[in-house]
Amino acid sequence: MYIKNLSKFIMVLLYGLLGMIPIIVLFLLFFIYEASGLASAAPIITNIILGIIGIILFGFSLYFAIVYGLKSKVASILLLKNNFTPAKDNFKQATPYIERFLGVSMLLVVLILAWGIVFIIPALIFGIYYGLAAFVLVLEDKRPFTSIERSYDLVKGYWWPVFGRFALIAIIVFVLYAITSLPLSWMPQNSAGSIIYGALTNVLWAVLSPFFIVFTYNIYKSLKHLSK
Repeated sequence: MYIKNLSKFIMVLLYGLLGMIPIIVLFLLFFIYEASGLASAAPIITNIILGIIGIILFGFSLYFAIVYGLKSKVASILLLKNNFTPAKDNFKQATPYIERFLGVSMLLVVLILAWGIVFIIPALIFGIYYGLAAFVLVLEDKRPFTSIERSYDLVKGYWWPVFGRFALIAIIVFVLYAITSLPLSWMPQNSAGSIIYGALTNVLWAVLSPFFIVFTYNIYKSLKHLSK
């Protein structure tokens, strides 16, 4: 499933990265403004006004980047739900889910942190119970609280098998990260080689990320089948 549809997952990721364009353009404009010497030559009031405008534009740009990033995450799950219809269609369909997806993500952070205050073990236990909430929200079109409850119900009775599968993935990620990070320890910090290698490893993780989505989706599918 991952290999056959990797190109569509990558397309969804690229659509999400479009949200970074306004921030990149904004930083380029300010870099050019500083590098050209206009900033030092302009009156203080001009720089203050431009600074205020820049902060406002940065706020809008950041919002745009977050929205597109969330749409990319939702669209990746929609690809699975819609049997891998074109990536562009799934990205468009992601819009109605954004608020709920953000809501369930924030709820999960709050709940797991709350359990973590009690002790680390309860946080781990309920982190596994709630681990399918985002998939439930998109695949079953649920509300945030309902998605968390549904995830708990799906995992209940199968906590250890689900934990084992997530632990396996965590170990694989740790090993891969250790292997890919090793060459950086031999390169001078901030050198051209380290920057290029860092960019290449980021591309590698971007290509691998759909595998973890497909893996979690198959856990969800299996649990849903068992719950019938």
